Amino acid sequence: MFALRSSRFVGSASGRSAAGLAAGALAAAAGCYGLAAACDAPGASVKSVTARLGRLVVDVPTLEATKVLTRRTDLNGVTIYSVTNEAAHSKAGGLPVVRVAEAVIKAPVAEVAALWWHVQSRKDWDSVNTQDCQLVKALGTDERLVYLQGKPKRGGVISSRDFAYVMHRVPAQELGARTGSALFIQTNTASEVPANSSSVRGDVNSLLLLEPLDATTTRARYAIEIDVKGWLPTKVVNAAADETPLTLAVMRDHLERQ
Repeated sequence: MFALRSSRFVGSASGRSAAGLAAGALAAAAGCYGLAAACDAPGASVKSVTARLGRLVVDVPTLEATKVLTRRTDLNGVTIYSVTNEAAHSKAGGLPVVRVAEAVIKAPVAEVAALWWHVQSRKDWDSVNTQDCQLVKALGTDERLVYLQGKPKRGGVISSRDFAYVMHRVPAQELGARTGSALFIQTNTASEVPANSSSVRGDVNSLLLLEPLDATTTRARYAIEIDVKGWLPTKVVNAAADETPLTLAVMRDHLERQ
């Protein structure tokens, strides 16, 4: 059990309405979409992350054609892009390394969404990136504080990084997504969970948009921005960043085996 560092996360959220949470200290800290939210910096609010990363997943083909996104690779059925102008992205409040990915999963949106939301099971299926994942505290019906410890990368050249963030279920209509879609936002809150001495604490924000292609098929689009902290060669960081969206591949494989 973690000893939380801020009164923003102390006390039970059970039985409280979304409106009540929005009126409380959590929403006062981040003030976004009337949701309970928390962030370590202005660029990590629900509103800013949705705006900054949401624009990267709504129309990927057009963004590639207009060179907003640059295709880096296709790995295990996942197409991975970088933001062409990462300096401008950072200036707009984003973290320094950004990846956008797309994959098709042969499972209904509801099943994919349930797997993503139930973070306690992530270490069981995410063999690529996750060493440990814990639900630290439920903040309400649609928000939860999460701790994730990642695996070392590039043969140990990048040691384990860990992250603390609030996961939010947000109406997919915020992005104009089709009916039946699901949208998850993860906002960085690194200072709220004590550091793990075996990992370096990084910063992360992400967005996952799940859209139905038909009743049993989901298109997943994932945008993630990371600051891994510490000094590392850019080439190594970029190579490791290309592996991060492969969470979509192992999630797909897990669901399609069911």
